[in-house]
Amino acid sequence: MPFRCSNEGEFIETGYNGILGAAQMGANVINCSWGGFGGGNQSVINTAYNTYGCIIVASSGNGGEDGNTNFDFHNPSGLNHVISVSATGPGDNFGCWATAGETVDLCAPGENIFTTNLGGGYGSVWGTSFSSPLTAGAVALLWSKFPTADQEWVEERIITSTDEFSDMTGSCQGTSLEGMLGSGRLNIYKALTSGIYPSLSIQDINYQNDTDGDGVFNPGEQVKMKLVIANEEGWADAENVVATLSTEDDRITILDNTITFDDPIPAGNSSFTLIDHFLLYAFNNAQLGNIPCTVHIQAGASEPYYDIDFDIAVSLSLNQYGFPVEGVSIKSSPLIADLDNNSYGEIYFGSEDDNLYSYMIAGIPVSGFPFEAGDKIQSSPAAGDVDGDGNNEIVFGSYDGKLYILSTNGTQELAYSQSGFIIGAPALGDLDGDSDLEIVFTTQSGTSGKLYAIHHTGENVDGFPVNLDEKMVVGAAIGDLEGDGSLDIVVTTYENNIYAVNSDGSIKNGFPYVASYRFRSPATLVDLDGDNDLEIVAGNDNGNLYILHHDGTVMTTYDVGDDIRGGISVADINDDGSNELLFVGYDDKIHVWNPMTESELDGWPFDMGTNALSCPVTADLDNDGDLEIVTAMKSGTIYIFHHDGSIFDNFPYTVAGNIETTPAIGKLDADDDYEIVFGTTSGLQVIDIKSASGPRSSWKLHRGNMARTGLYDGTLTSIESKDHVLPDKFIVSQNYPNPFNPSTTIDIHLPESNNLIVSIYDITGRLINTLVNDKLEAGLYSVEWRGKDQAGRLVPTGVYIMKVFSGHNVSTQKLAFMK
Repeated sequence: MPFRCSNEGEFIETGYNGILGAAQMGANVINCSWGGFGGGNQSVINTAYNTYGCIIVASSGNGGEDGNTNFDFHNPSGLNHVISVSATGPGDNFGCWATAGETVDLCAPGENIFTTNLGGGYGSVWGTSFSSPLTAGAVALLWSKFPTADQEWVEERIITSTDEFSDMTGSCQGTSLEGMLGSGRLNIYKALTSGIYPSLSIQDINYQNDTDGDGVFNPGEQVKMKLVIANEEGWADAENVVATLSTEDDRITILDNTITFDDPIPAGNSSFTLIDHFLLYAFNNAQLGNIPCTVHIQAGASEPYYDIDFDIAVSLSLNQYGFPVEGVSIKSSPLIADLDNNSYGEIYFGSEDDNLYSYMIAGIPVSGFPFEAGDKIQSSPAAGDVDGDGNNEIVFGSYDGKLYILSTNGTQELAYSQSGFIIGAPALGDLDGDSDLEIVFTTQSGTSGKLYAIHHTGENVDGFPVNLDEKMVVGAAIGDLEGDGSLDIVVTTYENNIYAVNSDGSIKNGFPYVASYRFRSPATLVDLDGDNDLEIVAGNDNGNLYILHHDGTVMTTYDVGDDIRGGISVADINDDGSNELLFVGYDDKIHVWNPMTESELDGWPFDMGTNALSCPVTADLDNDGDLEIVTAMKSGTIYIFHHDGSIFDNFPYTVAGNIETTPAIGKLDADDDYEIVFGTTSGLQVIDIKSASGPRSSWKLHRGNMARTGLYDGTLTSIESKDHVLPDKFIVSQNYPNPFNPSTTIDIHLPESNNLIVSIYDITGRLINTLVNDKLEAGLYSVEWRGKDQAGRLVPTGVYIMKVFSGHNVSTQKLAFMK
């Protein structure tokens, strides 16, 4: 009932008379959206409360005349037997305008309150005058739910069932609010149900007994899903709890949708079932990602039951166990390789937080990592035995101009300093024929830059650095361009040029080649026309793909209309004996283009819908003899294609963060499938392909190999799986022919799945080439060597040693190469 307590209709002048009159006329709950500072009539409040049994609710006040929170005594809200209500805003923020103080009992919303206007219509208002009636209505609702309860019980329940909020420990105008905003913000649901109903939530979701036992729910798997359910402190114990799972997503089917909790869940505790579980199955071709599901939870011995629904996401994933690694921004292409030769791969990558990280199986950091550099690392790490001691080293550059060499345990072996940024990947090659590897890298300093070549000791190679006076934001390529036995270096610049440089630092005749626009994609070296010299392949920001002969003359070009980014990889995708060039860019497409026919293969290009920066990498992911192609959109969507342009099962798949670098394909664990590693601006993603891999050699890393040379030499070596026969013992045949020119072959019998390493050494024991370093299934294999070293150069006439390792088995034999 409303009471008019004003003589003129503008101000409350007889409010206490109104309180008494309402009490005498039978009101149970009285709201007072009025008041003043100081004084008050406690006698009237006592009469309404004690004699007539009323509960009085009043606004705490709207602060001082300056518009800021004050802490002065306010009546009637500050009197005994009155619930004093201050105001909160959206998000439970206290706006430092409402009155606070030790007499405030609780807060309720008092900003942006949508209500009726005098004269008609609606409007948005503010003030504790609106917080108070919200609370008074809540008191009336609570009392109607428990009509036999006395005033003290109702008041205590309203005040003790609030939710605390962060501003309760804040301050206004330098005065602390602790103890000045009552018990918290009004929560009528808790007041109505606390102690009568539980307050349940899903604390955790566990996947158990998935098919491969890694705790990750994969397509094609059946999995048990268990819930950990929590019951909030201060509520009733939960009895007869039953959880039911449902979904409208057709990627999974729910074989058992009910979990029954046999034991009660006490307030303030959580519980899970030892035996009962949901049972789910994901279809083989299901696309990866989160599957929206609903869990309905019911509790109670009889009606009315406690019922609540929770929306959850069931993660359908190919994540390698222990990954992703989150919270690190990566703009450095990862390297995956077994650098310490323990039969398990490691992942190496640089980050924007100035660290070089390394992880092994199960997401475990490699001992000695992360290594802290002086600045962010966008340079992709290279690896090789740079000092010829039989152990691999890791080489990378940082943004502050340092070139680092680390051992595989993270020990710094060199920090070479110069003044330019190092952004591109370093490349490793034996420029001077001294059996160790030189390090080649590019720099940017404003609009200029230099090409460096250094020894592992930190000394410059004679003739270097070469001051090109043009900035370079990508790494160099290394290869023997004209087949003269001497390595050459090829770089692309931001100033539209392609340079070829001799190993003595001189620029080769016919260079620089002047292109139409700048380059932000490195060069690739490959013999496309079969004339035993290397072509130079590079794409620029004008969408022009250039293929140059070793002397700088143009073989052919291809215009795709927009930036080519990330680099160009090489593969014979359709197995016709002619290599294709694979690349992406800002035309949103992945291209598979044959430069000899000057045409895209059937099924290509594929429009991914947005920009891409990830050079395509390739591998036989499903052991069908054909290469699959892996790339990603910059926005974080991963694509895997079959050779004909059709999509690999379960893809595309979107991960958190942008993908701005090239992925890596390799083997992290001891199984027979590949892992695919992506660096994103949100962390490290490792995808575990569940199908058995094939042994086909391919471009699996940024720049084609762990030395980051950008060299593709399809005649370097090959490995071929032969008859489907399982041998009963380890055998390595004599090479045939012997002596040989141009190639020789050995047959290997593997009686069990194991790592196979086939290496070539000269008679001094110097490593010439590693032909195979991979885990292969049991079977018969043929390995061919065509007389070239790891840089693609023909070796001199002479006797060489081939060593074959597989587990504990070792075979050594001599080979004679004749030019």
